[in-house]
Amino acid sequence: MLNIDYSLIFGAITIVAAYIGIQGVNKFVAKSGRQSIIPIILTSILIFALISLPLNYLLKMRSESANGGEVSAKFRLTYPGIVSEE
Repeated sequence: MLNIDYSLIFGAITIVAAYIGIQGVNKFVAKSGRQSIIPIILTSILIFALISLPLNYLLKMRSESANGGEVSAKFRLTYPGIVSEE
């Protein structure tokens, strides 16, 4: 079930953060006259996500193995027309 209080707080924080970010970018663009900051920021965010998500997974697996938990990762590639037998 959805926690309404949490969602309202999270929504308010998101709106304030988006407003501050938009104002900051608008001031930079007005001051410099260049819009190149927008793709630079978007690229930086995507690169951060590309690095942090696998790193988070690896750290979580390392933590589980250090605590005595069984770590097993099973990756299966499937291709169209090829039946994988296990």
